[in-house]
Amino acid sequence: MKRLFPLFAFLPFLVMGCVSSDRPDSDSGGSASSGSSNGSGNEYILADLSGAWVGSFTSFSSTEFGERGAYLRLDEFGRLLEVADTEAFEWTTATARLDQSINSDGAFMISMSDLDSEKVLIQTLTGVMDSTRTVLQGTYTLQTSEDSASGGVFSFIRSYPGAFSNESHLNGRWSGPAFNKLDAQVSMEIELDSMGSVLSGHVRYGEKRDYGIAHGFLTDSSNEFAVVFTDDEVGRIDDVVLVGTDGSITTFRYLLVSSDGRILGGPGHDSLLGAGQARLSRNL
Repeated sequence: MKRLFPLFAFLPFLVMGCVSSDRPDSDSGGSASSGSSNGSGNEYILADLSGAWVGSFTSFSSTEFGERGAYLRLDEFGRLLEVADTEAFEWTTATARLDQSINSDGAFMISMSDLDSEKVLIQTLTGVMDSTRTVLQGTYTLQTSEDSASGGVFSFIRSYPGAFSNESHLNGRWSGPAFNKLDAQVSMEIELDSMGSVLSGHVRYGEKRDYGIAHGFLTDSSNEFAVVFTDDEVGRIDDVVLVGTDGSITTFRYLLVSSDGRILGGPGHDSLLGAGQARLSRNL
């Protein structure tokens, strides 16, 4: 992973220079700040950030993660509650320090820092909300180790309950790489019907079709309704359990599908291959 260019380091400070220093207390464990009124009646306030937002992060570097589908959720006061993406990066009020601020012109900053002292996982978003209060766009920085950071652009739109459905966002064939703690690369393929049941699928020892199959997935009632949205506002599926033809069990703590229905990924564990994650693409 490439080192962050010096310009990225100054982006949060450039935005914060125009953000109010008035920072009321936040129940999230972080802090919140809203811009001062300019008397026009159109000024932005922190509560404009409230609700669920879905979109993507796209790295400046072609050698990194590529596009990450993601969501943000903020409470009615505009305080950040949780962030997760298809690369298994996740921040919540229980695991991270979350901060947010916005000025009267709609320039905002959102930051998230994992509280686990054993790892580094920090992401900062600086951007602007559009005049309709339904689009967030800007740049981000992501730091995943002490000496490595990256940057890119993001775009999110406001989302609502029912925005995701199995028929539109999950139905079909998915395939892509998975990595486990042994650094062994494997691939996963799965076909789902409109009800989230498994029609076919397997895990291979490698990306190519001529690699041997580690195990398949049962297509009987064992995997019926196995992949169904638990949060159709942000495209999240929690606690997925897939039963293998050899008795193995593949679980995902969560899977997240991108708002365009092209990317499916999240952290998981395979009883044969160990802990890891999957990043699947939909074969449209």
